[in-house]
Amino acid sequence: MGTFWFKVAGITVGGFVVVAVIGAVSPGSARESATDRGATPGNAVPVVRAQPAVGESGPVSARKAGVVPGIPTIPEFEFDVGGRPPSRSVYGLAKERVVQKILFVTNESHLTAGEVASRIGEAESLVTQKLGELLKYGLVEQQGHAWGSKVRLYTRAEIQEGETLSGKYAQQEAEILRQALPRLRDIYAKTQLSKTFPWEDVSLIVVGALLSDFCAVDRIPFRPQNVTEETMYYLRTPEGTAWGFEGYEQLPQRFPSCRWTFYQNQSETYKGAIARFGYYGNTSEQRKEPIINPAGWCIGPEGRILFALAEGPLSLEELESATEMPQGVLQNVLGRMAGYHPPAVGNESGKYRTKVPILTGSDLALLLPECDRVAEDIYAKVVRPHTREKLARAKELGRRWPLPSGTYVRDRALQALVEEGLLSAVTTPPVDWNFGVWGWTGFLPMHEEVTDGILPDPFLLTAVTDDEKKLLREAESLRAGILKGSRFKDVSTPAKAFLTRFSAFVHTDVGTLREVQVPAGHIDQNYFADPQRRGWSQEMSKLSVRRLPPTPAHPKDGDVGVVFASYERTFEDAHVYFYHNGGWRFLFNTSDVGFWSKNAKKAARERLASLR
Repeated sequence: MGTFWFKVAGITVGGFVVVAVIGAVSPGSARESATDRGATPGNAVPVVRAQPAVGESGPVSARKAGVVPGIPTIPEFEFDVGGRPPSRSVYGLAKERVVQKILFVTNESHLTAGEVASRIGEAESLVTQKLGELLKYGLVEQQGHAWGSKVRLYTRAEIQEGETLSGKYAQQEAEILRQALPRLRDIYAKTQLSKTFPWEDVSLIVVGALLSDFCAVDRIPFRPQNVTEETMYYLRTPEGTAWGFEGYEQLPQRFPSCRWTFYQNQSETYKGAIARFGYYGNTSEQRKEPIINPAGWCIGPEGRILFALAEGPLSLEELESATEMPQGVLQNVLGRMAGYHPPAVGNESGKYRTKVPILTGSDLALLLPECDRVAEDIYAKVVRPHTREKLARAKELGRRWPLPSGTYVRDRALQALVEEGLLSAVTTPPVDWNFGVWGWTGFLPMHEEVTDGILPDPFLLTAVTDDEKKLLREAESLRAGILKGSRFKDVSTPAKAFLTRFSAFVHTDVGTLREVQVPAGHIDQNYFADPQRRGWSQEMSKLSVRRLPPTPAHPKDGDVGVVFASYERTFEDAHVYFYHNGGWRFLFNTSDVGFWSKNAKKAARERLASLR
């Protein structure tokens, strides 16, 4: 239920940063944080937090267009997206050949729409339309009647220069990691995870996924003292969020000396995260089924089960209590997970065990300080000097943008350690479904959470009080009555407003819905005639109230409140309400439960403004 984002690692995820290769994008996440980045910190420009499509070897670009007489040949590009794009529509937009042509001819100089049309052999009306779409996402700028690209485009020659320059920095990063391995291994030996997963089996995850990706790319560059314009994404969404977008000439091998390009899909909630660390590029992993979506697992029953088992084996009854899942649902999910090849869970002597490595919160607390320390060393000795040298060399060559590197330095350094036998092996294709699948419990700050010190809603970590238990019983009683035929309309508290909306959907009651969901101009008598909305009614009937935080005793217009709900006692949602005209009205719902308040006040202000 609701929308969610995930941090996808790889170019250097997030969620909430998404790094994805255009045309090879996987669905989003609990915090589509799912959590992807492109113009990232120096060499760490991680680029792909999106898993290439099954059977694909890497990024996907537009189909080749035929050569037009009198029109210069323009390379075909594939794009890396980093950070949080303003819209997923940029993925499809970048695949359009006409868009690639527009960005190419406006990359070095500003041109009018007519001049662009003439140079690329397209109708001026089409060019004008596409320029408008690109402007909406901040991918071009307008100066009077002239347009200029804001997207970094790299041709074969620049890519080759970038690879040559990046090689020496890859050697430096590899040496930093070599020196760090003994201490990391000693620390890992103290973790709960080490009791079931030896270092030799998970060292690529600890060093590659946690240290070299998350810490070196998604944490250390975002520390306030490290945030500089030269190492951050260079584009901005309308809300001011930084993101990256880079185009590379499509080549058989972007960086021939790099055997693997690593990516990481990741989705997280306040309870923990599920991630998938894999590779594409010169070698495709060709992952076997089931190709899991970390977002679905993280907020779904699989995540609940794996997080519960992270602390150790549990019986069915203990697991039922820990996950708060109905036993029938729990047994079905366990059966499915046990049936995978290899299995995701096992049962030994009546106790269920996880077959997926999940770091506990205590494990993470042990490893993170050392991983951050090493990542800080990489940032100071590799990322910063590499960034400066890429820019200096580009200026020598008369280029507008710093030379490209993608995730080359990180990937080439990991490759060296794998080939030396210092890290667990990278499985040759086709890889099992669980290659690089891992996770952790608790909260791991990344991106703006590091910069701004953002933490999940602390209420979710508190115990349920007697007063709250009473309110939850009342809510469940009202819910049960609604499902039996009673109608309900009361917007005096967020919980009652939630049940009012619940009643409206269960009974397809337009009048009640208009009371709680404003502005209501679009809610007419035919509102529930739409098949999709009738489907919403069925889905809403499966929601129940899970937690009820305190709300203001004397609310004023613009105040916000939240109801934490669960979907069939499996998925969690935060339903956010704002106070207006004497009652609580629906604002939005999100599966990013721990961070519901991040944009709530701004959303409430905007909604109030629309009602004036």
